Amino acid sequence: MPYLVFATRQGEEIGRRALDGPAVIGRSPECEIALTDSLLSRRHCRLMQSYEGWVLSDLDSRNGTLFRGHKIARHVLKDGQVFQIGLINVIFRAGDLLDAKQDGLARPKRPANPMEAPGKTVTHFKYEPQPASGRDAELFPTPIPIDQELQLDWLDVAGQFDSDHE
Repeated sequence: MPYLVFATRQGEEIGRRALDGPAVIGRSPECEIALTDSLLSRRHCRLMQSYEGWVLSDLDSRNGTLFRGHKIARHVLKDGQVFQIGLINVIFRAGDLLDAKQDGLARPKRPANPMEAPGKTVTHFKYEPQPASGRDAELFPTPIPIDQELQLDWLDVAGQFDSDHE
């Protein structure tokens, strides 16, 4: 019997639900699958079996039902496809409802010590401090304040270019 796997956008599994018939997903407790997500409509989307397979239909929800980042009105689901409703990713599985560890959907536990990880996939970083450039900020010249009364017309570069083009 097909089933759905509900997960957060970060990939943390929330739960699973077998599809034993048509199901409406939404915020309302009257839905066959009621989820607490403020971005969901009361009646957000529907899953039902047809001659094509399991069909996902959006029920004119406010934020839409997304498949591969695009809003859809209707989509025929295939095994392993993911659709998004609100802040939740939903994975459609065509096979029988299995334990998370059996079908490989659950992430393996992360060891406290990375050296104990199977395969020891540890990234190493090499840090080398920047070589001293021999410059010291105290050796830089100190800016000299310009007296407002000085004649600095020779600094007017824009004025020189204007007179050349006339």
